[in-house]
Amino acid sequence: MAQVAWQARLAAFMLVGFALAGTAGAEPFVTYEDWTTSQRIRADRWRGLATSVQDVEKEQRGHAVHMRLRREGSAVLGVGSIGAVMELAMANPPAVEQIEADFKITRVTLEGCPEATFFQSTALPAQISLGNLYDETPRLPGERTGDHFARISTLRRSTSFDLPDAFQVQAVIFRCADAGCAGATVAPGTLFAFLGRVFVGDRFALRLVWDPANSRFLAGLNAEEDVELRYPESLVTGAAVPFAALSMTAAGANCTAGAGVSDATVEIGEVRTNVGAVISGRQHEDGGDDDSQR
Repeated sequence: MAQVAWQARLAAFMLVGFALAGTAGAEPFVTYEDWTTSQRIRADRWRGLATSVQDVEKEQRGHAVHMRLRREGSAVLGVGSIGAVMELAMANPPAVEQIEADFKITRVTLEGCPEATFFQSTALPAQISLGNLYDETPRLPGERTGDHFARISTLRRSTSFDLPDAFQVQAVIFRCADAGCAGATVAPGTLFAFLGRVFVGDRFALRLVWDPANSRFLAGLNAEEDVELRYPESLVTGAAVPFAALSMTAAGANCTAGAGVSDATVEIGEVRTNVGAVISGRQHEDGGDDDSQR
Protein backbone atom coordinates (compact mmCIF):
# COMPACT_ATOMS: atom_id res chain seq x y z
CA MET A 1 0.00 0.00 0.00
CA ALA A 2 2.86 2.34 0.89
CA GLN A 3 4.47 1.44 -2.44
CA VAL A 4 1.32 2.46 -4.31
CA ALA A 5 1.13 5.72 -2.38
CA TRP A 6 4.76 6.48 -3.13
CA GLN A 7 4.33 5.87 -6.85
CA ALA A 8 1.23 8.05 -6.90
CA ARG A 9 3.27 10.85 -5.40
CA LEU A 10 6.04 10.46 -7.95
CA ALA A 11 3.59 10.24 -10.81
CA ALA A 12 2.13 13.55 -9.71
CA PHE A 13 5.52 15.18 -10.10
CA MET A 14 5.61 14.16 -13.76
CA LEU A 15 2.86 16.66 -14.50
CA VAL A 16 3.53 20.33 -15.10
CA GLY A 17 0.66 22.79 -14.86
CA PHE A 18 0.24 26.52 -15.05
CA ALA A 19 -0.25 29.13 -12.34
CA LEU A 20 -1.10 32.80 -12.38
CA ALA A 21 1.45 35.39 -11.38
CA GLY A 22 1.14 36.52 -7.78
CA THR A 23 2.50 39.29 -5.61
CA ALA A 24 4.92 39.01 -2.75
CA GLY A 25 3.61 38.51 0.77
CA ALA A 26 2.77 41.61 2.78
CA GLU A 27 5.06 40.71 5.68
CA PRO A 28 8.82 40.96 5.11
CA PHE A 29 11.00 37.93 5.73
CA VAL A 30 13.25 37.95 8.81
CA THR A 31 16.04 35.56 9.73
CA TYR A 32 14.94 32.36 11.46
CA GLU A 33 18.28 30.57 11.29
CA ASP A 34 21.72 31.59 10.06
CA TRP A 35 23.61 28.76 11.81
CA THR A 36 25.74 31.15 13.90
CA THR A 37 24.21 30.83 17.38
CA SER A 38 25.28 27.22 18.00
CA GLN A 39 27.85 24.76 16.70
CA ARG A 40 25.11 22.14 16.25
CA ILE A 41 21.56 22.12 14.87
CA ARG A 42 19.49 23.76 17.58
CA ALA A 43 16.92 21.51 19.25
CA ASP A 44 14.73 24.48 20.19
CA ARG A 45 14.40 25.50 16.52
CA TRP A 46 14.46 22.22 14.61
CA ARG A 47 13.01 18.71 14.64
CA GLY A 48 14.51 15.88 12.57
CA LEU A 49 12.94 12.97 10.70
CA ALA A 50 14.26 10.29 8.33
CA THR A 51 12.30 7.35 6.91
CA SER A 52 13.29 4.37 4.74
CA VAL A 53 16.83 5.65 4.17
CA GLN A 54 20.02 3.66 3.60
CA ASP A 55 22.65 6.39 3.85
CA VAL A 56 21.81 9.67 5.51
CA GLU A 57 23.68 12.71 6.81
CA LYS A 58 22.40 15.87 8.47
CA GLU A 59 25.04 17.99 10.15
CA GLN A 60 25.81 21.64 10.79
CA ARG A 61 29.26 22.55 9.53
CA GLY A 62 30.19 26.19 9.76
CA HIS A 63 27.30 28.48 8.86
CA ALA A 64 25.31 25.88 6.90
CA VAL A 65 23.67 22.49 7.28
CA HIS A 66 24.82 19.69 4.99
CA MET A 67 22.35 16.91 4.16
CA ARG A 68 22.80 13.70 2.18
CA LEU A 69 20.11 11.17 1.26
CA ARG A 70 20.73 7.91 -0.59
CA ARG A 71 18.17 5.25 -1.50
CA GLU A 72 18.61 2.11 -3.58
CA GLY A 73 15.76 0.27 -5.22
CA SER A 74 15.25 -3.49 -5.16
CA ALA A 75 16.18 -6.03 -7.81
CA VAL A 76 13.93 -8.53 -6.01
CA LEU A 77 10.76 -6.46 -6.45
CA GLY A 78 11.60 -5.60 -10.05
CA VAL A 79 8.81 -3.01 -10.46
CA GLY A 80 8.17 0.49 -9.17
CA SER A 81 10.55 2.34 -6.86
CA ILE A 82 11.31 2.70 -3.16
CA GLY A 83 11.21 6.15 -1.62
CA ALA A 84 12.97 7.81 1.31
CA VAL A 85 12.56 11.17 3.03
CA MET A 86 14.75 13.27 5.33
CA GLU A 87 13.26 16.33 6.98
CA LEU A 88 14.37 19.33 9.02
CA ALA A 89 11.14 20.71 10.48
CA MET A 90 10.66 24.04 12.21
CA ALA A 91 9.84 23.64 15.89
CA ASN A 92 6.59 25.67 16.03
CA PRO A 93 4.81 25.08 12.70
CA PRO A 94 1.44 26.68 13.66
CA ALA A 95 3.24 30.05 13.89
CA VAL A 96 4.89 29.75 10.47
CA GLU A 97 3.17 31.61 7.63
CA GLN A 98 6.07 31.88 5.19
CA ILE A 99 9.45 30.22 4.60
CA GLU A 100 12.38 31.17 2.42
CA ALA A 101 15.70 29.31 2.41
CA ASP A 102 19.01 29.39 0.57
CA PHE A 103 20.18 26.11 -0.97
CA LYS A 104 23.02 24.67 -3.02
CA ILE A 105 22.78 21.17 -4.50
CA THR A 106 26.37 19.97 -4.33
CA ARG A 107 26.18 16.49 -5.87
CA VAL A 108 23.71 14.05 -7.43
CA THR A 109 23.93 10.47 -8.70
CA LEU A 110 20.91 8.94 -10.43
CA GLU A 111 20.94 5.41 -11.83
CA GLY A 112 17.76 4.06 -13.36
CA CYS A 113 16.93 0.65 -14.78
CA PRO A 114 19.34 -0.65 -17.44
CA GLU A 115 16.39 -2.37 -19.07
CA ALA A 116 13.88 -0.15 -20.87
CA THR A 117 11.07 0.34 -18.34
CA PHE A 118 8.83 3.09 -17.05
CA PHE A 119 10.43 2.84 -13.60
CA GLN A 120 13.05 5.43 -12.74
CA SER A 121 15.11 6.84 -9.91
CA THR A 122 14.26 10.34 -8.75
CA ALA A 123 16.00 13.00 -6.64
CA LEU A 124 14.32 15.98 -4.98
CA PRO A 125 17.16 17.35 -2.84
CA ALA A 126 15.84 20.83 -1.99
CA GLN A 127 12.24 21.20 -0.82
CA ILE A 128 10.08 23.45 1.37
CA SER A 129 6.69 22.33 2.71
CA LEU A 130 4.17 24.68 4.33
CA GLY A 131 0.54 24.27 5.31
CA ASN A 132 -2.03 24.25 8.10
CA LEU A 133 -5.18 23.35 6.15
CA TYR A 134 -7.81 20.62 6.45
CA ASP A 135 -10.74 19.56 4.26
CA GLU A 136 -12.88 18.35 7.21
CA THR A 137 -12.71 14.67 6.21
CA PRO A 138 -14.02 12.65 9.20
CA ARG A 139 -11.08 11.16 11.12
CA LEU A 140 -9.85 10.22 14.57
CA PRO A 141 -7.86 12.69 16.71
CA GLY A 142 -4.27 12.93 15.51
CA GLU A 143 -4.96 11.43 12.09
CA ARG A 144 -3.74 13.48 9.13
CA THR A 145 -6.10 12.35 6.36
CA GLY A 146 -7.35 15.47 4.61
CA ASP A 147 -4.53 17.76 5.74
CA HIS A 148 -3.23 19.97 2.90
CA PHE A 149 0.17 21.55 2.34
CA ALA A 150 2.08 23.37 -0.37
CA ARG A 151 5.49 22.16 -1.50
CA ILE A 152 8.16 23.70 -3.71
CA SER A 153 10.75 21.19 -4.93
CA THR A 154 13.80 20.72 -7.11
CA LEU A 155 13.33 17.59 -9.24
CA ARG A 156 15.44 15.41 -11.52
CA ARG A 157 14.74 11.89 -12.81
CA SER A 158 17.14 9.25 -14.12
CA THR A 159 15.29 9.32 -17.46
CA SER A 160 15.56 13.11 -17.81
CA PHE A 161 16.50 14.57 -21.22
CA ASP A 162 17.10 17.95 -19.57
CA LEU A 163 20.47 19.70 -19.53
CA PRO A 164 23.21 17.96 -17.50
CA ASP A 165 22.94 18.64 -13.75
CA ALA A 166 19.67 20.57 -14.25
CA PHE A 167 16.78 20.36 -11.78
CA GLN A 168 13.26 21.54 -12.50
CA VAL A 169 11.69 23.74 -9.82
CA GLN A 170 8.02 22.88 -9.31
CA ALA A 171 5.36 23.75 -6.76
CA VAL A 172 1.99 22.19 -5.97
CA ILE A 173 -0.51 21.63 -3.16
CA PHE A 174 -0.78 18.10 -1.74
CA ARG A 175 -3.49 16.33 0.27
CA CYS A 176 -2.59 13.69 2.86
CA ALA A 177 -4.23 10.45 1.73
CA ASP A 178 -3.89 8.42 4.93
CA ALA A 179 -3.75 8.78 8.70
CA GLY A 180 0.04 9.15 8.85
CA CYS A 181 0.40 11.13 5.60
CA ALA A 182 2.73 8.42 4.28
CA GLY A 183 1.00 8.95 0.94
CA ALA A 184 -0.03 12.27 -0.55
CA THR A 185 -1.79 13.14 -3.79
CA VAL A 186 -2.19 16.39 -5.71
CA ALA A 187 -5.04 18.23 -4.00
CA PRO A 188 -8.30 18.31 -5.97
CA GLY A 189 -8.85 21.53 -7.86
CA THR A 190 -5.19 22.57 -7.76
CA LEU A 191 -2.48 22.86 -10.43
CA PHE A 192 1.28 22.43 -10.70
CA ALA A 193 3.47 25.47 -11.28
CA PHE A 194 6.81 25.29 -13.07
CA LEU A 195 9.13 28.03 -11.81
CA GLY A 196 12.34 27.40 -13.74
CA ARG A 197 15.58 25.46 -13.41
CA VAL A 198 18.59 25.35 -11.11
CA PHE A 199 21.86 23.48 -11.54
CA VAL A 200 24.21 21.51 -9.35
CA GLY A 201 26.61 24.02 -7.79
CA ASP A 202 24.19 26.97 -8.06
CA ARG A 203 23.17 28.93 -4.98
CA PHE A 204 19.45 29.65 -5.09
CA ALA A 205 16.52 30.58 -2.85
CA LEU A 206 13.12 28.87 -2.66
CA ARG A 207 10.11 30.34 -0.83
CA LEU A 208 6.51 29.67 0.08
CA VAL A 209 4.07 32.23 1.50
CA TRP A 210 0.62 31.36 2.84
CA ASP A 211 -2.06 33.94 1.99
CA PRO A 212 -5.23 32.60 3.68
CA ALA A 213 -7.24 35.75 2.98
CA ASN A 214 -7.03 34.93 -0.73
CA SER A 215 -7.08 31.10 -0.45
CA ARG A 216 -3.67 30.66 -1.97
CA PHE A 217 0.02 30.02 -1.46
CA LEU A 218 2.71 31.98 -3.29
CA ALA A 219 5.77 30.11 -4.52
CA GLY A 220 8.99 31.74 -5.62
CA LEU A 221 12.48 31.07 -6.97
CA ASN A 222 15.24 33.60 -6.31
CA ALA A 223 14.12 37.18 -7.04
CA GLU A 224 11.67 36.12 -9.75
CA GLU A 225 7.98 36.94 -9.51
CA ASP A 226 5.93 34.62 -7.32
CA VAL A 227 3.29 32.32 -8.76
CA GLU A 228 -0.05 31.45 -7.21
CA LEU A 229 -1.10 28.05 -5.93
CA ARG A 230 -4.83 28.43 -5.33
CA TYR A 231 -6.88 26.07 -3.17
CA PRO A 232 -10.64 25.71 -2.56
CA GLU A 233 -12.16 28.19 -0.12
CA SER A 234 -13.81 25.23 1.62
CA LEU A 235 -10.49 24.27 3.27
CA VAL A 236 -10.21 25.34 6.89
CA THR A 237 -7.28 26.18 9.16
CA GLY A 238 -6.38 23.39 11.54
CA ALA A 239 -4.25 20.54 10.18
CA ALA A 240 -3.65 17.71 12.64
CA VAL A 241 0.09 18.30 12.16
CA PRO A 242 0.91 21.58 10.38
CA PHE A 243 3.73 21.53 7.84
CA ALA A 244 6.74 23.87 8.06
CA ALA A 245 9.84 22.01 6.95
CA LEU A 246 12.86 21.74 4.69
CA SER A 247 13.38 18.28 3.25
CA MET A 248 14.98 15.90 0.75
CA THR A 249 13.24 13.05 -1.07
CA ALA A 250 14.81 10.18 -3.01
CA ALA A 251 13.47 7.16 -4.87
CA GLY A 252 15.52 4.25 -6.16
CA ALA A 253 14.09 2.30 -9.09
CA ASN A 254 13.33 -1.41 -8.68
CA CYS A 255 15.00 -3.02 -11.69
CA THR A 256 15.16 -6.70 -12.62
CA ALA A 257 18.71 -6.21 -13.93
CA GLY A 258 19.86 -4.47 -10.74
CA ALA A 259 18.74 -1.82 -8.27
CA GLY A 260 18.54 1.84 -9.27
CA VAL A 261 20.07 4.52 -7.05
CA SER A 262 19.20 8.08 -5.99
CA ASP A 263 21.98 9.82 -4.06
CA ALA A 264 22.22 13.58 -3.53
CA THR A 265 23.72 16.14 -1.17
CA VAL A 266 22.53 19.67 -0.47
CA GLU A 267 23.76 22.63 1.56
CA ILE A 268 21.21 24.77 3.41
CA GLY A 269 22.15 28.35 4.22
CA GLU A 270 20.06 31.07 5.84
CA VAL A 271 16.40 30.30 6.56
CA ARG A 272 13.87 33.15 6.78
CA THR A 273 10.27 33.35 7.98
CA ASN A 274 7.64 35.72 9.43
CA VAL A 275 8.58 37.54 12.62
CA GLY A 276 5.98 35.69 14.73
CA ALA A 277 7.70 32.36 14.08
CA VAL A 278 11.23 33.41 15.09
CA ILE A 279 12.77 31.61 18.08
CA SER A 280 15.50 33.96 19.27
CA GLY A 281 18.17 33.65 21.93
CA ARG A 282 21.42 31.72 21.88
CA GLN A 283 21.53 28.02 22.71
CA HIS A 284 24.24 26.69 24.99
CA GLU A 285 26.22 23.74 23.64
CA ASP A 286 24.69 21.57 26.40
CA GLY A 287 21.30 22.11 24.73
CA GLY A 288 19.97 24.85 27.05
CA ASP A 289 19.04 28.40 26.11
CA ASP A 290 20.06 31.73 27.49
CA ASP A 291 18.37 35.11 27.26
CA SER A 292 20.81 36.84 24.91
CA GLN A 293 19.47 38.08 21.61
CA ARG A 294 21.11 37.66 18.24
